[in-house]
Amino acid sequence: MITHNFRLPGNLLLVAGILLIPVMAGFPWTALDYLVAGSVLTITVFLCELVFRKVKNKTNRIVLLGGLLALLMLFWAWAVA
Repeated sequence: MITHNFRLPGNLLLVAGILLIPVMAGFPWTALDYLVAGSVLTITVFLCELVFRKVKNKTNRIVLLGGLLALLMLFWAWAVA
């Protein structure tokens, strides 16, 4: 069976848009900082996509997505501190 991922370009544009925020704000990030942030955001986006595809129950989907986003926020806060 062939499946098409029509959301992939939009998801990657979302990651690029989020990474533009520190560029526009003038944060003193190195290339490694952008690489790590981009990797973490991309992994999170792909895990969210996996939840959207595999979990059919709406309540479970919301709980899992909320947990993923909470983990992202916790990791981001830990990495910045």
